[in-house]
Amino acid sequence: MLSKKKYRYLLMVILVLGICVGELYEYIKLGTVYTSVPLKPVGLPVITSFRYILMRNTLAYILLMASFILGKPFVFFFFFFFANGMNIGRFLHYLTLKQTIFLFLPHGIFEYYAYCILAITIIYTLNDLQKLRSYFILKNMAIGYIILCCGALVESTITPALGRMLC
Repeated sequence: MLSKKKYRYLLMVILVLGICVGELYEYIKLGTVYTSVPLKPVGLPVITSFRYILMRNTLAYILLMASFILGKPFVFFFFFFFANGMNIGRFLHYLTLKQTIFLFLPHGIFEYYAYCILAITIIYTLNDLQKLRSYFILKNMAIGYIILCCGALVESTITPALGRMLC
């Protein structure tokens, strides 16, 4: 069995691979390495934006938790991280490096670690069923969800402010 650190690196590699595939897809589709699209602020109220982002993140979190019940979680995690990476890669094709750093890193760090905590917790719990009886799984799932909520807060408040600065 791999260590938690190795699982985290493996999930990161899968995410980066997905980003590369998404970027390659946009390159093949458009025939250009980079296409600049001007950013336009959406102008949603912060609370509306926060609720929407939190709802989508919660659905993704529940979907990952469902893999625990459905079995074969690592295959499910592979597709989850790869698909997220592809979406990111397709979006990054239209941003400059500066926009990428300011718009993706603030919330991407929170979301990646929240999903990693959940994925690694589920993998370790399936391999050691004694942990099911302990508070280990509940504690880690709660910590992951709290981090995900912080990410939604950052994404709905700080990221739009940074976006307005870049426009």
